[in-house]
Amino acid sequence: MGITYNLGWYELRNGEIFLKEDREISVEEFTKIGQSSELLSYFNMNINYYDMMEKNFEEVIKIINQFEQNRESFVYEKESVPYIKELNRLLINALGSFFCFINHYEYILKTRFEKDTLSEPFKKICSNYFDNHFEYRFLYKLRNYAIHCNIPVSLIQSTQNNPKRSFYINVNALLSEFDWGKKVKEDLESLKSNLEVKSFIINVQNMLYTLNKEMMSLDTQGIITSLNYLNNFKRINDNNEVQMPVIIINDSSNPEKIELKSFGDNFFEAIQTVIKFNISY
Repeated sequence: MGITYNLGWYELRNGEIFLKEDREISVEEFTKIGQSSELLSYFNMNINYYDMMEKNFEEVIKIINQFEQNRESFVYEKESVPYIKELNRLLINALGSFFCFINHYEYILKTRFEKDTLSEPFKKICSNYFDNHFEYRFLYKLRNYAIHCNIPVSLIQSTQNNPKRSFYINVNALLSEFDWGKKVKEDLESLKSNLEVKSFIINVQNMLYTLNKEMMSLDTQGIITSLNYLNNFKRINDNNEVQMPVIIINDSSNPEKIELKSFGDNFFEAIQTVIKFNISY
């Protein structure tokens, strides 16, 4: 008989979990399931990097909101140092995760898709965002500034009439300490004041959401095709829950060895993502 492939379902009986063997599937079905699941795993991997980046920028906003409400007055400048240090720690984490997100996405497209068909459209998207979105190009350069020069956020401002604290990036310091390249230098020179961090990060979050949607659109058809194919294998179990099978691999030359392959996790994680980003499937 050689190697055979069967679907299998985990079932709960009398408090114990059993694996019930179901129908046999063909080699072609097994291969297509594997290819579909693998594509979804790359998709999920990219989204995981996006989620980590998104959370890091959310933490920047969260700490600013906390600091804004603190009414303690600073008699000496050194008293503001813990606030500045913590905000920069979180911002530098966010900058690093932005860089990881972009570079990881490009790596996956270059190495995991046939004939490198998607890396050039990806570069085109990044180039377009660099040209048309100040937030994108400034983030890209700000990471290098933080590595080679100084912490990005250095100013806290409040007044007697408005004790609410605001945090700023000192634009003059940026221009004097780093070579930003022509386009970003012009951006900074055109600013009428220092860069207020909270409003900038909110703009960044909006930009990153649309950027990620455009990146996902590079292979939306492949993702949807994979989801629809794997969707054919799901069932509703006795507890009215959606369940995906595992694949039981039997080798007649070695009957004692049974291998199991699961693809449900990739399927369910990808479903959550397409719902989050309003992708129809």
